[in-house]
Amino acid sequence: MRRQRTAASKELPFLFDFRYAAGSIAGQLDREDQPAGRTPHRRLLEYRAEKAWQMLLGTASIAEIAVACGFADQSHLTRIFTALHGVSPGTRRRERRI
Repeated sequence: MRRQRTAASKELPFLFDFRYAAGSIAGQLDREDQPAGRTPHRRLLEYRAEKAWQMLLGTASIAEIAVACGFADQSHLTRIFTALHGVSPGTRRRERRI
């Protein structure tokens, strides 16, 4: 079953988009990023987490933000977001409201 993409998630790039935009063959981008320790999948997760970082300033719920940014659910967003930014999405939202 394919997951439907929301309007907000349609603007997010996918792994194929990175390779296509770079005009490279499938494995070339992987080899170029590996020495830096950043695979295309890692870059995609970083992009999605950055989009979520910005969206947390709005009024949408964290679960809605997770789906809009292409994460499977809120816990997936929280796990990746915390690993990359060192704080949970809820903490980020509370810090910005103070």
